[in-house]
Amino acid sequence: MEFKEKSILKNWVAPKDELLPDFIIGGAMKSGTSSLHQILDSHPDIFIPDRELHFFNMDCLIQHEGFHHYNESKDVWTAQTMHSDPDSMWNWYQSKFQGKEGLVKGEDSTTYLASAIAAERIA
Repeated sequence: MEFKEKSILKNWVAPKDELLPDFIIGGAMKSGTSSLHQILDSHPDIFIPDRELHFFNMDCLIQHEGFHHYNESKDVWTAQTMHSDPDSMWNWYQSKFQGKEGLVKGEDSTTYLASAIAAERIA
């Protein structure tokens, strides 16, 4: 079982450490995540994207149905996944921190705390 789990997570190793956040807030709805975001964002040495990225659990249909698209003509659902295109996924995520290498970088998402997969992927 352990070997299978490691192979599933292999694409979750970032290609560039310098473009990873220094901290991640795994908040919950109505728990003060937005207030904490605003306080951190007001500090001149901290960068945090304006919007929640949901990167570490964006493929979870239950939490992010808007990230999945139905192609009626082909009768298929599509979604960006780390399994099908890890380079594109990491490029998108790390582009959110590009040019902020000299700052303390962070991100927050109110869905990470409730996610069954986000913590392991973040680790």
